[in-house]
Amino acid sequence: MRPSARLGVTLLTLVLITFGLMGPAGAAEISGEVQAPTVNCTLDVTAGGFTEHRNAEGELTSLDSIPAVGGVECTAPMSLISLDVLVTDPQGQVRPLAGGACTYCSSAPASAIPYTCTQGNGQNCSGKWVAGYQATLQLPAGAHWGSVTEGCSIQGTSAVCEGIQPKVIPLFNTPKPPVCPEAPAAIGALARPTASAADDCIELPDGVTLPELDYLSIQNIRAFHFPGGKNVDDSKGLFNKDLTDGQLEKIFNAGLRDSMPFEKNGRSYYEKTFNYSGVGTSSAQKGSLPSTQITLVISKHGDVVTMYPV
Repeated sequence: MRPSARLGVTLLTLVLITFGLMGPAGAAEISGEVQAPTVNCTLDVTAGGFTEHRNAEGELTSLDSIPAVGGVECTAPMSLISLDVLVTDPQGQVRPLAGGACTYCSSAPASAIPYTCTQGNGQNCSGKWVAGYQATLQLPAGAHWGSVTEGCSIQGTSAVCEGIQPKVIPLFNTPKPPVCPEAPAAIGALARPTASAADDCIELPDGVTLPELDYLSIQNIRAFHFPGGKNVDDSKGLFNKDLTDGQLEKIFNAGLRDSMPFEKNGRSYYEKTFNYSGVGTSSAQKGSLPSTQITLVISKHGDVVTMYPV
């Protein structure tokens, strides 16, 4: 297994939120009048995201959360300080990464909550993660707020602060060449010429996002095009039953790099058929013969719709 690598971009970047620009809270007598104290609070939290663990094929095996640091500091004791650092996984489940809460206090440090996501056995760790924070601050009696900076809103004697930061963690981190640039169209031309293999770039139809073979795409391929899949019938070409996800990624990348162009089909998807042997058979309707070609179908938005032996 490769050594774990820390994410290049943190899930939640440094957040600095300050209430008020006046001096420390406290009563001051000016011309015989007692001034109500102004409270300044700073929310300074950094959540480091995740450390990725991958196998020799570049496939994600697990994620470990990097402990959050920081917290809330105020210039006077508050009636309430509540802080939560959360992350929403690719399935939409919210998980805590850090928290802190106290009453009649002037600070609440973020206490890290360790979290590990293990890929496999029905659990998916790849895809879009969204880190965020939520903080609620309640003024003490008789105090008032100064100004409020970005990310927070004052609601009477309370202030509510929220923020999010998305991050996509791919199932595979296989390096890919860039998408070929669009060639200047000649007068009357409707399409750009196909790039040659020497260009070392991926040729896609104009406006199509570079696709990634993700967890859901693989689940769909296994349901329709693997022996025993719940949607298999006599019209489906089948991959060999022992083919791994890493091998599917290898076939997918070969299809992206193949010089055959993607063509728009009748369902407004884009597909190509390319040479690739030894990984499956044709459909039962075509004799279940050893397959020598693979069809890859993608969407405009970069989804892998399906992939199967011909």
